[in-house]
Amino acid sequence: MVRKKDSNVVHCASCGEDYSATYKFCPFCGGAQTPTTQPAMADESGYEFDGQDVFDRPDAQPAGKGGKRLPGAGGQAPTPPPPINWPRLITFLCSLVIIAAALVMVFTVVYPHLRDVTNPDANPSASVSVSPTATLSPEGLAGMTLDTTDFTLQPQQTHTLTVTFDPADWEGTVSWTSSDETCATVDEDGVVTNVNASGTQRRAVITATAGGQTVTCTVYCQSTAPVTPAPTAEPTPEPTPESGDIPNGSTGTIMNAANGLRVRSGPGTSYDVLASLKNGDSITVVSYAGDNWYEIRYSSTKIGYIMGDYINAN
Repeated sequence: MVRKKDSNVVHCASCGEDYSATYKFCPFCGGAQTPTTQPAMADESGYEFDGQDVFDRPDAQPAGKGGKRLPGAGGQAPTPPPPINWPRLITFLCSLVIIAAALVMVFTVVYPHLRDVTNPDANPSASVSVSPTATLSPEGLAGMTLDTTDFTLQPQQTHTLTVTFDPADWEGTVSWTSSDETCATVDEDGVVTNVNASGTQRRAVITATAGGQTVTCTVYCQSTAPVTPAPTAEPTPEPTPESGDIPNGSTGTIMNAANGLRVRSGPGTSYDVLASLKNGDSITVVSYAGDNWYEIRYSSTKIGYIMGDYINAN
């Protein structure tokens, strides 16, 4: 079962390992040596293998490969382990407790706070501060329109503009502005007032803004001062009678205006265009202005000038 390779080494026939002849049993598999095996002996220095007495018992189990050498002669008791350094052990345990507490604070207090600051959406309850001077634009308005694109105002006359929203149930604030407040003003309710005192007709653009949408219209403002006719380059017509052929106050309709008839702000083609009339539109002659020009009332309340050639009096 066991054979010796030399005087100090034994080859185990069970596991095939070589081990020192000082062991009575193979430290690898527990196999016993032959009776001729020499007993364990201490080396020249006086040391012997720790655990030699274990392998001296047939029923003992091997403790592993080899062993440690103990000082002194055979049978001497092993050196006791060094005493425990309690101050160092307590310091180490306290350090572990402090580190664990710091990690708990980081993950329960600091980290959630940093996450909420860097990503407000991650915490719906986190409040977002908004500057008190910031104005948030209303949303959801697809479009808007005014009830008219142009109109004329007599001196000190007013007109209220009406806005239609898309969708119709949209609610928001509408801001109004005038391009020339010396001609026409507009208040927060869209009321336009003629304040023109320049002596000539002028116009202004009224702008309504809401929900990112903008619409405009033009207002023509008659002046409160007497209107001085501007010189015209047209040839001087022949003298006409003091009164026209159509009596003042006569009603009639427009004729000879297949392409439309321009209504002027004064008795001449150099004056601004107020509106356009077509054949069949009703008018009332206010007065004769000379040179075959008549002051008329159209659209019930509006005043302008056209030539008598286009009036079909009743």
